[in-house]
Amino acid sequence: KLANTVGQYISVDLLTNRPDCELMSQHKTFNVNVITSFARDWGPLYLEDGNQKKVIAAYKIGLDASELANLFQNVLSDLSVPVAGGNFQVNESGVCVTAVPNWAGLDSYKDELNRSFKNIGCKKVVFLQPAFAEKTKHVDILFQFIDDKNVVLAYDKNENLQINSELFESNINILKENGFNVFVIPQSGAFDTDSKGTFVHISYVN
Repeated sequence: KLANTVGQYISVDLLTNRPDCELMSQHKTFNVNVITSFARDWGPLYLEDGNQKKVIAAYKIGLDASELANLFQNVLSDLSVPVAGGNFQVNESGVCVTAVPNWAGLDSYKDELNRSFKNIGCKKVVFLQPAFAEKTKHVDILFQFIDDKNVVLAYDKNENLQINSELFESNINILKENGFNVFVIPQSGAFDTDSKGTFVHISYVN
């Protein structure tokens, strides 16, 4: 029902393991083994090549490249390292942003991410620090593009987590160094705990 409602305004591809799901005739339904409902994290990534043709980059996790190649005609690339869609943001100028912890031994991983993203068309890759105490470590928890030059960045108001302030300042500096105007949005307890003591990873930015 949701896909058909949205489909009144934009083109929809529905990936589902439910044979009873059917879209309106102008859209496409693909029967696949879906392992999660979070399509932006584990589903295919739609991009456009230089000729403005719709292409898809297959993630290493979730649906694999061979399965996508059987479904779609224009599979652009299989990323050589695991990455979730929630940890990938791109603007119209081809600047791609992801989050990777600044841990020892991750330099080679960053290098491989940089190569993979550039293979699928990123002209530049910006690495931010993920939010502290947030389990997904995805960039979409704390960062979104507004347009080519303006971005929003989330700030955790929990003053007890001093490291969050340090990460926030680091990310602001990284974004400004890359020519972006940064607008700050409070997290509103996104990295606090719920009634069961479990960290919840929601935010206005996300």
